[in-house]
Amino acid sequence: MDIDRIYHVSNRPLPVDDWNRVPAQGARAFVTPGVPPLPAGEKLPQLKELWTYRLDRTRLESLLAASSLELLSISGSHVADLFMLGAQRRLRALAIDWNNKVRSIAPLGDLTQLELVSLQDLRHVHDLAPLAALANLRALQIAGGMDTRMEIDSLDPLAGLGLVDLRLANIRIGDGRLGALAALPRLETLSIAVNAATLEEFARLSARIPHVRCDQFQPYVRLDGGPLPPGADPVAALDAIGDGRVMVTGKGKPTLRARSDRTRLLNYCEKFAAARHSIN
Repeated sequence: MDIDRIYHVSNRPLPVDDWNRVPAQGARAFVTPGVPPLPAGEKLPQLKELWTYRLDRTRLESLLAASSLELLSISGSHVADLFMLGAQRRLRALAIDWNNKVRSIAPLGDLTQLELVSLQDLRHVHDLAPLAALANLRALQIAGGMDTRMEIDSLDPLAGLGLVDLRLANIRIGDGRLGALAALPRLETLSIAVNAATLEEFARLSARIPHVRCDQFQPYVRLDGGPLPPGADPVAALDAIGDGRVMVTGKGKPTLRARSDRTRLLNYCEKFAAARHSIN
């Protein structure tokens, strides 16, 4: 299961326009508000992958009651709770996006077959504790919306999970700590907002898990060009950047010019190195 597979339009089937044609379309469906409601009592035993967009609670519940899914994407359904997911015990991939009402992801803790979870723009969800029960989880994305950060109390519930791919975008971490990510024994790739924590937190985490690929494991991120190569000397790399823009890693840190602001950048490089070496 791959996070990008859920979201890339090319992987999503065309919208359903007639329920009588779904069996002929195979095991995948995309349902929008324009399609007629599923006929009462109708079952969709062949359906394994379902994408929905802006469906109300009644429409969602009827679809979930009629199917046993392996992949489910729910976008734009502003339902107050997720208990309707409880019967989907075969679910391996779940994406929930743009829900302004839900306040808890507690029902996810019972979906123990989940290997992939993506939660985006759930502005009233702050507690990730239910995810701690997902021993099979390998890919996780937590992200805010276009103009709203997702505020997470703590990343501590993730410690010990078998995550391989972790993506944290446009989030605010209540306790400001990244230490739990050092307790992900199988982690290979970490994508995280450059302002999700302090420069020192990023530096210390980079020392604890140097094998993990993460663009933020440097004191700055180039904005005019790609990320620094793994293991690159950030001080030496400044000469190759010219006067390009760089964003200093860490919460509240500025965007600077590599040549014009070299003295300030060198100071941040020194602080990053000192915090990193404090772990060794």
